[in-house]
Amino acid sequence: MPTLDKKALNLYSLDNYALNKSRVDAFVLNGLTSGGGNGGIDLYTTLMLHMDGDNDGTVFADSALSPKIITPTSVLTKTAQKKIGTAAGYFSGAGSFLTIGGDVAQTGDVNRPLTIDTWIYPTAANSAMTIVLQNNNNRAGDFILLIGSTNKIALYRWTGTSTNIKAAFSSSSIAANQWTHIVGEWLADGSCKLGIGGILETITPSDSSASAGGNVVRIGENGNATQGFQGYIDEFRASDNIVRYSANFTPPTEAYSAA
Repeated sequence: MPTLDKKALNLYSLDNYALNKSRVDAFVLNGLTSGGGNGGIDLYTTLMLHMDGDNDGTVFADSALSPKIITPTSVLTKTAQKKIGTAAGYFSGAGSFLTIGGDVAQTGDVNRPLTIDTWIYPTAANSAMTIVLQNNNNRAGDFILLIGSTNKIALYRWTGTSTNIKAAFSSSSIAANQWTHIVGEWLADGSCKLGIGGILETITPSDSSASAGGNVVRIGENGNATQGFQGYIDEFRASDNIVRYSANFTPPTEAYSAA
């Protein structure tokens, strides 16, 4: 298996992704990216948080090939409650979040493919809780994935203004106090796939409006310092310009890896 050097990997930063898309595809087609479960950690992976660490730890590392700086605010790694690896990230609600040092989805196109997949263990129910937000003045392609107040998964995507966004909602609900694997995907045709426990449903987004605060990429809270996540998040992955799940699947039970 050929080895990608650091200089080569720098070509595939998110900022330069569109320019180098054909080269990325060439790497993928030639088998230079692999790993467990729908691609593992590959050149489409823009954020990979295993959430591993010591109990009450405050270090969060991005394992993507082009890693971002992760800054925790009142988030700890906890070893007693975890799904994969040595720990999970514990979020205590509003004021508890991870700040991501850069976009995880390229903007400019509301229908650019996107996949978010992760394990969550909410400790509260019937309360809106942010899983991940990217929003900088409502650019086309910015998004938020959250649990709504009725315990359903919701994926919103901005089209360029706060008064015209697309929204998709799962028909199934998330249970509190147990681990559940979730997926939020946006397809190039404008449809969405939302997955709970490996069961996918295809949804046609509806028109809506929302404001979630500006110029932030966060896990666990929106940009208005509200809708804070209460509970644990483990094995969080964001992937840009790819739809990883097309049919029902068995959720991963091992950490994603790069070949």
